[in-house]
Amino acid sequence: MYGNYTYVQQALDPLSTEKNEEQPVFVPSNIKKGRNKMSGGAEQNQILHEYLNKVLPDLSLDPETYIPYITGCLDSFQENDLSEELDEIMALLQASSESHSDDEQVWSDLKEGILSKYKEYKDEMHRKHKEDEEERRILE
Repeated sequence: MYGNYTYVQQALDPLSTEKNEEQPVFVPSNIKKGRNKMSGGAEQNQILHEYLNKVLPDLSLDPETYIPYITGCLDSFQENDLSEELDEIMALLQASSESHSDDEQVWSDLKEGILSKYKEYKDEMHRKHKEDEEERRILE
């Protein structure tokens, strides 16, 4: 266990030439099957967590450090300012990366990926909310 994250061993990379090579994946410890809730009761964006667990190590960034930072910032931003605010996060991540700090396209792709996964998550939450409302109406 790493803070609020648990290390999960993934299957071996089929393209790897080394035996027993494992890629670390950090998932929030409080994620269970079904709807994922944080201790505060807020739904957790597992879609974004999985995406960031995949891409951050490729950018020489520690998922355990940066996933809580990114998701915490996203939760605090106004949706209409999200793209502008994400520029600041990208600048911090870019400055922190040891391997891709000069590659502007990588950071543009990461920003678009985060925005896409965040939108996908918000759309899913909206759909679930509508389903819950409909279920409550039926039960009444």
